[in-house]
Amino acid sequence: MEFLSFDGLSAEDSALFIELTKRLTVIDVNFANSALMTRVIELRKTRSVKLPDAIVMASAALYSATVVTNDGLLLKLDKIGADYQTQAF
Repeated sequence: MEFLSFDGLSAEDSALFIELTKRLTVIDVNFANSALMTRVIELRKTRSVKLPDAIVMASAALYSATVVTNDGLLLKLDKIGADYQTQAF
Protein backbone atom coordinates (compact mmCIF):
# COMPACT_ATOMS: atom_id res chain seq x y z
CA MET A 1 0.00 0.00 0.00
CA GLU A 2 2.82 2.38 0.85
CA PHE A 3 4.55 2.35 -2.51
CA LEU A 4 1.34 2.30 -4.56
CA SER A 5 0.12 5.49 -2.85
CA PHE A 6 3.23 7.48 -3.80
CA ASP A 7 2.24 10.76 -5.44
CA GLY A 8 3.49 10.90 -9.02
CA LEU A 9 3.84 7.14 -9.49
CA SER A 10 3.63 6.38 -13.21
CA ALA A 11 1.26 3.74 -14.55
CA GLU A 12 4.28 1.66 -15.62
CA ASP A 13 5.83 1.81 -12.15
CA SER A 14 2.48 0.98 -10.58
CA ALA A 15 2.22 -2.10 -12.79
CA LEU A 16 5.75 -3.15 -11.75
CA PHE A 17 4.88 -2.78 -8.08
CA ILE A 18 1.71 -4.82 -8.53
CA GLU A 19 3.80 -7.54 -10.19
CA LEU A 20 6.24 -7.38 -7.27
CA THR A 21 3.44 -7.96 -4.75
CA LYS A 22 2.72 -11.29 -6.42
CA ARG A 23 6.20 -12.44 -5.38
CA LEU A 24 6.03 -11.31 -1.76
CA THR A 25 5.44 -13.46 1.29
CA VAL A 26 2.81 -12.04 3.63
CA ILE A 27 3.45 -12.68 7.31
CA ASP A 28 0.52 -12.68 9.69
CA VAL A 29 1.32 -10.39 12.58
CA ASN A 30 -0.78 -11.54 15.48
CA PHE A 31 -0.07 -12.44 19.06
CA ALA A 32 -0.60 -16.15 18.37
CA ASN A 33 2.64 -16.13 16.36
CA SER A 34 4.75 -16.60 19.49
CA ALA A 35 8.09 -16.93 17.67
CA LEU A 36 7.55 -13.57 16.01
CA MET A 37 6.25 -11.90 19.17
CA THR A 38 9.23 -13.13 21.19
CA ARG A 39 11.69 -11.62 18.70
CA VAL A 40 9.78 -8.35 18.45
CA ILE A 41 9.66 -7.97 22.23
CA GLU A 42 13.37 -8.84 22.51
CA LEU A 43 14.30 -6.17 19.97
CA ARG A 44 12.11 -3.56 21.65
CA LYS A 45 13.59 -4.29 25.08
CA THR A 46 17.25 -4.65 24.16
CA ARG A 47 17.73 -2.32 21.19
CA SER A 48 15.06 0.37 21.59
CA VAL A 49 13.86 -0.33 18.06
CA LYS A 50 10.51 1.24 17.12
CA LEU A 51 7.65 -1.25 16.93
CA PRO A 52 7.20 -1.21 13.12
CA ASP A 53 10.96 -1.69 12.61
CA ALA A 54 11.05 -4.45 15.22
CA ILE A 55 8.23 -6.28 13.40
CA VAL A 56 10.05 -5.99 10.06
CA MET A 57 13.40 -7.12 11.47
CA ALA A 58 11.93 -9.99 13.50
CA SER A 59 9.90 -11.19 10.52
CA ALA A 60 12.94 -11.08 8.27
CA ALA A 61 15.00 -13.00 10.82
CA LEU A 62 12.37 -15.74 11.08
CA TYR A 63 12.34 -16.19 7.31
CA SER A 64 16.10 -15.70 6.76
CA ALA A 65 15.44 -12.61 4.66
CA THR A 66 17.62 -9.55 4.20
CA VAL A 67 16.16 -6.12 4.96
CA VAL A 68 17.20 -3.47 2.45
CA THR A 69 17.28 -0.12 4.25
CA ASN A 70 19.08 3.15 4.75
CA ASP A 71 18.15 3.28 8.44
CA GLY A 72 21.41 3.45 10.38
CA LEU A 73 19.97 1.76 13.49
CA LEU A 74 18.66 -1.19 11.49
CA LEU A 75 21.93 -1.53 9.60
CA LYS A 76 23.69 -1.96 12.95
CA LEU A 77 21.41 -4.85 13.94
CA ASP A 78 23.11 -7.27 11.57
CA LYS A 79 26.26 -6.83 13.65
CA ILE A 80 24.57 -8.21 16.80
CA GLY A 81 23.90 -11.61 15.29
CA ALA A 82 23.61 -13.59 12.11
CA ASP A 83 19.81 -13.67 12.47
CA TYR A 84 19.49 -10.04 11.43
CA GLN A 85 20.64 -9.45 7.87
CA THR A 86 20.56 -5.97 6.41
CA GLN A 87 21.80 -4.35 3.22
CA ALA A 88 22.20 -0.63 2.68
CA PHE A 89 21.00 0.94 -0.54
